[in-house]
Amino acid sequence: MALAALFITSCQSAPEEIPPDLSRMEMFQRAQEASDQSRYEQALAYYEEFVRRFPDDRGSIVEAEYEIAFIAYKRDQLPKARQGFEDILAKYESDTTGTLPAWPRVLAEKLVDRIDERMEEEGLLGGASDSDSDSDSDTGSATDDDNQDDTESTSTE
Repeated sequence: MALAALFITSCQSAPEEIPPDLSRMEMFQRAQEASDQSRYEQALAYYEEFVRRFPDDRGSIVEAEYEIAFIAYKRDQLPKARQGFEDILAKYESDTTGTLPAWPRVLAEKLVDRIDERMEEEGLLGGASDSDSDSDSDTGSATDDDNQDDTESTSTE
């Protein structure tokens, strides 16, 4: 009986196979739906597959990378989320085309500030933002609801 329950639970958490013929919009939509339902592993699988399948779509890649970092933020994986947002911001610093969408940059900047505040409150931020190399342990303190006002994950509809 316990073995059956373990099998059912493991099947529910395993990401479904991603169809090879999905369009960019369909992949983002499915990833967003999974994230909205707190099925983060499935959402991550879609976003990561998007990055692999469409490496030349720089704007959408930045959006997918934002969503990946935002999932880490929602899971209280603050150092990992911060690093993801910093990586996004670095892309904007080196962008000479001006074609990247503005919203990931704006939200990433806000979330880096929020993460720094939370990590400082929790004693995890040592000095001048050198926390990127800290452990990826979950902090488990604040809830997501009080941090999602203007920095919520966005969908491409």
